[in-house]
Amino acid sequence: GYMQYKVVTKSTLSSYQNPEPVVLRRFREFVALDQLLKAKFRGYFIPPRPEKNAVEGQRMKDSFIEERRAALEKYLSRLVSHPEIGPSEEMRLFLETDADLATNIHWLMVQPPQQSFLEGAARLPKQLFGKEGVPQPTEVMQPAKKSADIMRMMREGMQGFKNELYTLVDMPDDEKELRCQTKLMEMMWDQLSDSSRVAERLVKKFERMGAVYGDLGLSFIKLSKYEEIEGSERARFTDTVSCARALSGDTKQCGIALVRLARLARKVTNKMAQDLGELHDYMYFMPSVHRALTSREQAMLTLQTLQSQKVAKEKAVKEMETSDKPLAGERAKIRRLEMFKAEIAGLENSAMAAKAEYEKIKAVNFQEMERFRAQKAADFTEMLRSLACVQAAYAERSAEVWVSVARELGATEQQVGETRGGMPNRSIRCETGMMGR
Repeated sequence: GYMQYKVVTKSTLSSYQNPEPVVLRRFREFVALDQLLKAKFRGYFIPPRPEKNAVEGQRMKDSFIEERRAALEKYLSRLVSHPEIGPSEEMRLFLETDADLATNIHWLMVQPPQQSFLEGAARLPKQLFGKEGVPQPTEVMQPAKKSADIMRMMREGMQGFKNELYTLVDMPDDEKELRCQTKLMEMMWDQLSDSSRVAERLVKKFERMGAVYGDLGLSFIKLSKYEEIEGSERARFTDTVSCARALSGDTKQCGIALVRLARLARKVTNKMAQDLGELHDYMYFMPSVHRALTSREQAMLTLQTLQSQKVAKEKAVKEMETSDKPLAGERAKIRRLEMFKAEIAGLENSAMAAKAEYEKIKAVNFQEMERFRAQKAADFTEMLRSLACVQAAYAERSAEVWVSVARELGATEQQVGETRGGMPNRSIRCETGMMGR
């Protein structure tokens, strides 16, 4: 058996035939959507798809189904909120096509052209003998790994090795800036990993504190009941019944206060986990950022490889034209020159297509970096504001609980006032919606 997820969309876009389409999707169709978006939107920061990490025996459990449903809903919400991916034809087909995508003609038409490894292997002998030495313009607009062109992968691998040995001094300034941004993003990835671990420890600390409050409160309540029954019974013989009852009542008040604090701590823990979850989300998002930035470097590598091939061919043509030695006859020399010139023309066309693809991805990278910074600043500001409000509200409610206990234990208003007067400024008011008594 398998599980299907009901996807309900509300859209005001004119491209949608139905303003509120409803479709059923299997998880493998979400995987197909993710692969399609990665191929069609090179350079964009595409939100990561939930991982397929289910154990076979847990696939049909309600808890796993609900967890995956929530993750897929969050994934789709992030996709449709993207300014370029959201209104795209690919998203419209996924959200509106009420059929199996694998057999839908419109979905198949938007798939990028792909070659199998066997097709690439079949081309290799021709490429080795110089019959198919130039990749087509449509092929260079996709990564070498997607084209299954073994010769192209070997050439680009060699070009990448040369780039590592000889640093490019003539790299454009905007490319240098993006390379620097890539390193900064890698540093941010490490910082997010560390912050995520610290946040997890903080949440667990509050969780343990709430559990201790709860256990201690219940112990106090049990002790109060013991004092009420056993203590009062024994106090009859020492004429301290009133003291035993007072001790029982005071112990009970402390126990009730601790139980209330335990409930508050649980609410704080849940809200903190929700707020600090932003760190986890951004940490899981960083591989998509890295992939988008490295896709530009791959496009630049493709362009450099084609330009190197073109320079090598032009050098060979020049040497043949200036050489006085016959090359297996004049006719063979002319044919070889014509073949080289045709390859140079093909390389020129492919290089132009590769340069256009590189420039497009580079512009997208700059655009996405600016959007990423603005979104991260807004999300982190809201996260910290909400976290501070929760902590302030928790401290305020905790103080109210203990002040109430102090009054029950006989503290005067003057003593309460002196205690409250020594506390920090309590004028903070935050709407958390999670801190009810």
